[in-house]
Amino acid sequence: MTGIQSYAYDCEVNGILYDLSLHDATVVRNIESPYSGDIVIPESITFDGRNYTVTSIGDYAFYDCSELFSITLPNTVVTIGMYAFGDCYNLKQISLSSGLTTIKESAFWGCGSLTSIEIPNSVTTIENSVFLMNVFRDT
Repeated sequence: MTGIQSYAYDCEVNGILYDLSLHDATVVRNIESPYSGDIVIPESITFDGRNYTVTSIGDYAFYDCSELFSITLPNTVVTIGMYAFGDCYNLKQISLSSGLTTIKESAFWGCGSLTSIEIPNSVTTIENSVFLMNVFRDT
């Protein structure tokens, strides 16, 4: 057993992996090819002829993506999962959704390059340790 957790996904669109439900899509982690660069998440995706609204960033979706520099979330995203951007220590900019309501535990843990963030008024829940820094990182 390797200890590496695998993540299930339903489809890949433009290099981003998604888990699909009836009408919604959640961005999920890509173990084989970690996300990098400047990413813009779309409001919706089309897969097998059906449209899905991107409504959440899943738990650990961008975890340890050390080459992720910026990300823009569409206004359709309402939830950012646990450790979604955890240990993305080169993440400098994130544009949050104006429809965002929930930021889960440790969502931005270890994001030491993130110097500012604007939390939209729509956010009603911010869980514990959202911006906790990883003080043990060797850089």
